Amino acid sequence: MIDFKKDILDGIEATRARIMPGSGKNPAIYMLKNDNGCELLVSKIMQYHWKIDKNSGLLTDEPYSNNNDELDSLRISLSKRSFK
Repeated sequence: MIDFKKDILDGIEATRARIMPGSGKNPAIYMLKNDNGCELLVSKIMQYHWKIDKNSGLLTDEPYSNNNDELDSLRISLSKRSFK
C-alpha cells in the first residue's frame, strides 16, 4: 500500500528546501515579481498551515487542505525533480 501521507510530507519538505534552503545556499526556484501566477502561488504559500488537534490544541503533522490545487501541483513537480 502506498503511504500518501509520507509522500505529501516529503513533497512539502522538498518544496521548502528549494524555496528556502537555509545555510547560506541560494534557492533552487524563484518567483517572478508582478506576475499574476507567481503572486497567486506566493499568496497560497503564505496561507498554508498545519491542522490543529481539537483535543490538545497542538499542531499535527497533517496539512490543512483547502483549495490547495496550485500548491499540490508545485509540491508534486518539485518532489519528482532532482535539483543540483
